[in-house]
Amino acid sequence: GYTEGVITNNGLNMTGAYLGMARHNMIVREAAARKQDIIFYWYEPDPLIAELHAVPVQFTENTQECDSQRNLDPTLNTAKCNFPTLTLQKRTRSDALAANLDFKHFFNTCLLYTSDAADEEDSADLDGSSNHETHTQI
Repeated sequence: GYTEGVITNNGLNMTGAYLGMARHNMIVREAAARKQDIIFYWYEPDPLIAELHAVPVQFTENTQECDSQRNLDPTLNTAKCNFPTLTLQKRTRSDALAANLDFKHFFNTCLLYTSDAADEEDSADLDGSSNHETHTQI
């Protein structure tokens, strides 16, 4: 419901589709080859992002007020903003940590986040201005 709400609440003339990973990549590549406009959610870093020179769309900054407007029912969702910044869960094998102290130190000290931090070079706001969304930070 969140994605549908953001589409509706920002007045975007589009529809959403939920696709599996293989189908997602195929459809995005085909749309890019036909020079069709397409917006998609994906993670970074990923070869697909680099291959297509894709840039994040920057919606309104996520705030506590906007978060309170979210609802899984798209007819009740009044949010118009970016996804919130989240700390991503780290996973690795315990034997890898035991075998390599440098890796263990890195693993224990690095945090990964989704983020809506701006950098003026790589993304487009809905109004066409430039911004960049950093999806992971270390």
